[in-house]
Amino acid sequence: LLVQRAVRWPGHCAFDSEIRDQAFDDLVAWVEKGVKPAGDDVLTADRATLGRRWTPRPHPADTGR
Repeated sequence: LLVQRAVRWPGHCAFDSEIRDQAFDDLVAWVEKGVKPAGDDVLTADRATLGRRWTPRPHPADTGR
């Protein structure tokens, strides 16, 4: 069982509490209610759109905006 989500910010762990809290809530719903959360297909997704759904504020240098 694996769900992956990309976040469009450079660096390791470059996500804020909003992103982390939503991911945790989705994980709990998956465990407790069987609701598998949505994610990104990181192997075949278009890199221009990868992670947009999980990044609430685009990075200023993100050319894929």
